[in-house]
Amino acid sequence: MKDHDDYEEAPSGSTIVRLPLVPQIVSRLRDEIVAGQWEPGAKMPEAELSVRFGVSRTPLRQAFKVLESEGLLDLQPNRGAVVTRPTLEGIDDNLSIIAALEGLAIEAACAVGSEAEITAILAIHDEMMGHFENGDVAGYFRENNRIHKAIVKAGRNRVLTEIHTNLLNHVERARNVANTSRDLNARSMQEHEEIASLLRARNGKKARKVMERHTMSIRGAIHSWLDEERDRPVPKS
Repeated sequence: MKDHDDYEEAPSGSTIVRLPLVPQIVSRLRDEIVAGQWEPGAKMPEAELSVRFGVSRTPLRQAFKVLESEGLLDLQPNRGAVVTRPTLEGIDDNLSIIAALEGLAIEAACAVGSEAEITAILAIHDEMMGHFENGDVAGYFRENNRIHKAIVKAGRNRVLTEIHTNLLNHVERARNVANTSRDLNARSMQEHEEIASLLRARNGKKARKVMERHTMSIRGAIHSWLDEERDRPVPKS
């Protein structure tokens, strides 16, 4: 028998009677961890989160297990769920694969992406350019993340998309903090201009090389952030 908190009532008029709670909790906490709202080493407060989400601890602990499998939480005896600390080795391994996947994706997008998909990506690029010109760091990197995800989606490879999404959870929080802690980079913007131009021309082979190089360019900033993070004391429970 399922815990009574495992599902919640759907909105009135919906054809779906109940919505699973655990995936909703997982999605909310994942987004918060990736966005850097929970510091590495911080303990997830079960009582507080149970009240916040209006659920018992059963679905909350099930959500913790999912996030542990994704490498975002560590379930420790006597401490409970603790936000993991990214490692240099893990970031490098994952970032190398992400760069390769995004390279494959943009090559595929050039070949099979619809005109509507390419146009949408270029529109995000224009928004990002506006943030760059206005010196809006947070806005620039927000649109930057959207572009990368849109390109992967336009590649229309389900397996590649799933692997990319899973790996991104391990890297994106470090990349987000590293991005927002550094100044806007003219070289990065130039690479995006080149990527946009190659997408318009549907030059997949060249776009793949540029994308791989561009994706790896964040490596140095992430390493600097991780060096600082390693020396930071663990938050108290």
